[in-house]
Amino acid sequence: MKNLFTNKLTLFFIFCLIAQPLYAKRIRCWTNDDGVFACANYVPQQYSQLGFTEYDGSARKIKEVNPAPSPEEIAERERQEEQERRAQEQLKKDHAFLDSFSNEGDIETARKAGLTAIDGDIRFLETKIEGLKRNVKAMENSYERSKALNVSKRQLRTIQKNIDNVNKRIKNTEDTLQLMQIKRNKTNKEYDGYLQRYRDIKRRQRGR
Repeated sequence: MKNLFTNKLTLFFIFCLIAQPLYAKRIRCWTNDDGVFACANYVPQQYSQLGFTEYDGSARKIKEVNPAPSPEEIAERERQEEQERRAQEQLKKDHAFLDSFSNEGDIETARKAGLTAIDGDIRFLETKIEGLKRNVKAMENSYERSKALNVSKRQLRTIQKNIDNVNKRIKNTEDTLQLMQIKRNKTNKEYDGYLQRYRDIKRRQRGR
């Protein structure tokens, strides 16, 4: 079968040399829609994207042009390129993360430092609230004593206003304390995430 193809191609070139010597310098061959092998000095436009083979005047192959990729092949190539791009981005992020935390001990040390700072703020707020509550209690006792002594209503209103102001400060400080406790939980979970990420990176490295 190969010899038959070669013989046909050789005869074709002989014909080209005789009939069109100028065209015989470079011949291109392709398969048309009917599956028929065809040759000429140029490839018709409708077949140029399907791939062809180029020969010199001695029937020697000098170039093989592959078919243009199909839409499916292009989509698959783009998918693979995107996958590779994401993998490279992940690799850079992994290296940056490991620059900050080279082992699990580094993560736990940073966690402890972060939580210690927050705990200090929490203790300060708790102490402040306790002091404010003591002040309120003292002012409430003062209010009751003042009532017993039949002080003026103006004085009683002043004491009550001070009590209300301190109660408002207590409420604001308690709100801040609640936010600080939420921050502590969030920070603790954040370092749990760092620990898991570190282990994931090490697992990927072992896989590579």
